Amino acid sequence: MAAALGDLYGWANQQGGRLVHNILPIPGQERAQVGASSTTTLTRHTEDAFHPLRPHILLLAALRNPDGVGSLVSSVRRVGLTDAQRAQLERPRVVITPDDSYRPPEDAGSWTAVAAPGIATVWAAPDGPCLRFDPAYSRLPDDPGFADAYAALEKGLEIHEEEVPLQAGDIILIDNDVAVHGRRPFRPRYDGTDRWLKRAIVRLDRPRPEAEARESGFGQRATGPRAPR
Repeated sequence: MAAALGDLYGWANQQGGRLVHNILPIPGQERAQVGASSTTTLTRHTEDAFHPLRPHILLLAALRNPDGVGSLVSSVRRVGLTDAQRAQLERPRVVITPDDSYRPPEDAGSWTAVAAPGIATVWAAPDGPCLRFDPAYSRLPDDPGFADAYAALEKGLEIHEEEVPLQAGDIILIDNDVAVHGRRPFRPRYDGTDRWLKRAIVRLDRPRPEAEARESGFGQRATGPRAPR
């Protein structure tokens, strides 16, 4: 299904460059802001928000979900930002770093030590506003006006959030430019019966802001026979 939608790809430094990833709880990752977490809320975010080649479409397929843990989804197009808030969020002020599933350079120690340009949080597409959002891995500017607009966006996404139930055999497709996603906490058993999803990411022939072409993506390389460049 993913390959029929567009260009299926992966990341060279994530899950061995595989095109389809396993998402299931891993001991020691319970409270991390990654897909392998469990006992903490996975905060709403854009998939691979740090990278200019992030997917347009995210697919999540449930193989096993005995506890009925759903995916949380929220669209920026329901938030109703004011013109002033949108103007603030369209400024390239936020640095988003890779999440903890990506190993930082040895000479940096952590992704927060790596210099990167600011990016816009919201931009206008012909069919409506889009966003690039991952507060758990974002460095925000010391700017009260921007902070207020960012908080309004975050609150609006929370208000309009919906939980999509997933049972074995279900697939959810998320427009990664329009909607953010997350997950409520759950108690893992680590006995072979926990929630288990498959994840795939897809690029489409759909434009994004020209400024993104100048980003390095923190050196992370897409992989696969149809990987974007």
